[in-house]
Amino acid sequence: MYEVKRSLLGLLEHLNSAKFEKESESVENYLSEFNDAIREDPSETLRTGHALFKSLSAATHYQSSTPTDRNSNFFPFLVNVLLHLLDDKTHENIVCSIVELFVELLTQITTRRYLLLYLKDRQVLPRLHLSPMYVERSLLWDLTESLSYYESYAIDEVTGEALSEEEASEHYYKKMLIFQNVVYK
Repeated sequence: MYEVKRSLLGLLEHLNSAKFEKESESVENYLSEFNDAIREDPSETLRTGHALFKSLSAATHYQSSTPTDRNSNFFPFLVNVLLHLLDDKTHENIVCSIVELFVELLTQITTRRYLLLYLKDRQVLPRLHLSPMYVERSLLWDLTESLSYYESYAIDEVTGEALSEEEASEHYYKKMLIFQNVVYK
């Protein structure tokens, strides 16, 4: 039922937006029949709503998700903002705040699993090192070093316990074995 309400709210927000005057008629038709259709065939109603939602001209720019939703685009949005502002020294406070937030989130096991993979995939740490704002003994330098420490900290991703040196090297060699199998196939 949550999915139904979320889809309905997303369509209503699009309908109320002035940018979507062309598509508003098809959305109005869908919404006028929504209550009856949801009782008759909920899955088909959701599929129709989802298709309509995707067909809107700005569907690629808009996600009706909450920060706790598994489809949330909060981290990708924040990383994009960070990477966009790295070249401009006038936004150093914003960049430092975002990096500080990432450091705090990496210390928490619930957000570490997802955020760590995403930060490594987007190569945030190397980009921070290459930024013109990254000068020795600046605030960004300190925060980047903290981010580097927590990114490389050996921890069990499931239990949250620190790994011993043996366990950390075993984990590293397993990853290298997987990498070699992929590369040399």
